[in-house]
Amino acid sequence: MIDFQGSLAFQRGKSLTDFGHEIKADVKAALGEYVTVNVGIGPNRFLAKLAAGLHKPDGLDVIDGNSLEEIYSQLTLVDLPGINVRYEARLNTGGIFTPLHFLHAPLPLLKKSVFKSINGYYWYLRLRGHEIDGVDFGRKSYGQQYALGDKTIDREKLSRLLMKLCEKTGRRLRAHNYIAAGIYLWLSFENRTYWAKGKDTKADIYSTQDIYLHAQRLLNQALIPARVTNMGVTVYKLKPTTPEQLGLFDGTRLDTKSLARAADLVNDKYGEFTIVPATMANMQDVILKRVAFGSVRDL
Repeated sequence: MIDFQGSLAFQRGKSLTDFGHEIKADVKAALGEYVTVNVGIGPNRFLAKLAAGLHKPDGLDVIDGNSLEEIYSQLTLVDLPGINVRYEARLNTGGIFTPLHFLHAPLPLLKKSVFKSINGYYWYLRLRGHEIDGVDFGRKSYGQQYALGDKTIDREKLSRLLMKLCEKTGRRLRAHNYIAAGIYLWLSFENRTYWAKGKDTKADIYSTQDIYLHAQRLLNQALIPARVTNMGVTVYKLKPTTPEQLGLFDGTRLDTKSLARAADLVNDKYGEFTIVPATMANMQDVILKRVAFGSVRDL
């Protein structure tokens, strides 16, 4: 995926298409003829990623203002990065059934009726080629949610699932160099009722263990009238991890943070959940990675 921030191409006096062909040739030279790579070129990250998926395997495509509507006309909503069947249904309720409908939808419809949030404005810009996914709008929270395939009221099972949600939340929090000072847990039930509770934490939370400790305390307070169908955890009140003023007696806390960073580095190198807390043993296939709706930066 290449966007127009790839200024190296221009420094060499080449077009982005030339640069894309060069990348493909370098990959084949290094790894062999049987290894293919898709290259997408567009005015923003979203369209570059979309272009990269048009002609798999071994494709190279460009999306610009001249080809935008033609390409949208050949796709379905779920072909767009960040749109799954759940959110396709949400768009359908707003009368949006194709990418072209999405492109031409008025801003008030997207913002007030479909998304009911600032995400409507972000999608309005994103679809038109404006780069908003590389812009820091001030992240307010990080979180994960999970739809239980095996619905349960067993608190031990829920605690194990909660640990994995906390691990994934913590990984995202640490990857973007934040710490949090608030946590929120919610559960939905088979009888279509809902429970949620949040709290501000007295100390900053950073490691998976920190997040899980506070999330488990909330879970212990939850009333569970029926089998749980969905659960989610979110951390908020974010602030950057650096620069950080360490206190005189912060030795133990620093060790916990260092351990969390070390575990993340191992998991980055050898694969998700290579190192996990004991509570998460034998849970490799539970809670698959899902990218939040509108969070193309996490793709």
